[in-house]
Amino acid sequence: MHFSHTITKINEYSGHRGAVYGLGYHAGAEKFYSVAGDGWIVAWDATGQSQDGLLIADSESKLFCCALDYHGKILIAGDILGFVYWIDLFHNKIISKFKAHKNSVFDIIALDESTVITASGDGFICVWNQENFQPVISVRLSTQGVRSLAFDKKKNRLYVGSSDHNIYILDTNSWEVVDIIKNAHENTVFSLLLNGDNILLSGGRDAHLKMRTTSSVYPIKYDIPAHWYTINKIVQIPSHKLIVTASRDHNVRVWQADDLTPIATVDHSKGGHRHSVNTLLWLPTDKILVSAGDDKLIKLWSISTDIKETNNSKNG
Repeated sequence: MHFSHTITKINEYSGHRGAVYGLGYHAGAEKFYSVAGDGWIVAWDATGQSQDGLLIADSESKLFCCALDYHGKILIAGDILGFVYWIDLFHNKIISKFKAHKNSVFDIIALDESTVITASGDGFICVWNQENFQPVISVRLSTQGVRSLAFDKKKNRLYVGSSDHNIYILDTNSWEVVDIIKNAHENTVFSLLLNGDNILLSGGRDAHLKMRTTSSVYPIKYDIPAHWYTINKIVQIPSHKLIVTASRDHNVRVWQADDLTPIATVDHSKGGHRHSVNTLLWLPTDKILVSAGDDKLIKLWSISTDIKETNNSKNG
């Protein structure tokens, strides 16, 4: 049996005046959200049918990341100065702005109904109480910046990728570091993804995509020179059993989830981006892949899978 994947661009959104760095989505929503270097928070149609975006709020600061809260009612965004913004998506306004970091906020993740985590270039992660939009715990992990987050809900483990080449693992009950994957990459660990119960994927400034099992010694299963430059984002598409990566080399690449076999490359000649692809988002309800980058554009892609029977018999 042979699987053939077709990737087709279905729409392209423009409107941001700066590079797009972050995308956010809540499962089942009709919209997804973008944040960019222009400071804007914009809502877009998740079906790919409508062309126009809606400006939700203007932070007046360069925004690097965003995430929806557990219930999908608040968008949390982080900026270049260390501020964290809480945007009410019902009233379309910023309801809180708080500076908890001394450097850029690079990643945000909502763990549950009340807890949000931010990662910053100051080497700290902050644990936030969503009820009052205040940081309650700060943990310094490195003298260098921390860039990426992934959460294992079953094991209560938070994975943090750092500019010091390491991946830190914290117990989310105590917020203590329980393990460190030292020299996980040859440079900054820009992106992390937990794929299933026991698989950790990481992408680095070294352009390598690595797959590890989350056993006690975190052995590497695969180490792929996946791109020419930094891997900015990794997402999974469970329905197609695929992994997708975005890179500073302008390319989006698609991989088989189980063994990182390359499936496809989407570059500018195929309707892709002209500059760095900074982030990705999978919209499971509408089965659309979203990419965004330094060209200020947001592109929407459909991915279809065809199954073909293969005949392994030999003619005599």
